[in-house]
Amino acid sequence: MINADVYSKFKISEKSFIEISGRKSITDLVKTPTYKEYYNKVFQNTSITNFSSNQNIDYLGDEKFNFYDITAKYSQQIG
Repeated sequence: MINADVYSKFKISEKSFIEISGRKSITDLVKTPTYKEYYNKVFQNTSITNFSSNQNIDYLGDEKFNFYDITAKYSQQIG
């Protein structure tokens, strides 16, 4: 429950087709409980070290991580 998906398949001929799919995170619209659990798990032990002063700085994060991907596939039956 952290992303939305789209999938389409277009037949070009009797032996070929194109598939197009996409995915995008919905975390910029809705902060679901699943997102909050992922976020806490990813950043649970994260600290930043300032080497010039040799101090650890707690990472608070800005709770902004998004993703998207798009895939296209062409298939043809040979023979």
